[in-house]
Amino acid sequence: MNTDEEPIAKRRRMTKERKARWLARQSQESLDRIRAVDAAAYRRRLEAETPAQSEVRRERDAAAHSRR
Repeated sequence: MNTDEEPIAKRRRMTKERKARWLARQSQESLDRIRAVDAAAYRRRLEAETPAQSEVRRERDAAAHSRR
């Protein structure tokens, strides 16, 4: 474990690990339901965006993906 880890980075890492453990305990049926609900909410959010908001989101996503 990294002892020089920033508190926020540590909290993010621990949250990801906790979520991974939780997901491992879930049944495939539950996971499919969760993903379907998440996808529907994401679709509704995108449909409600104005063209200007869509453009800003696309630019932000492109910038985030180019950093990877």
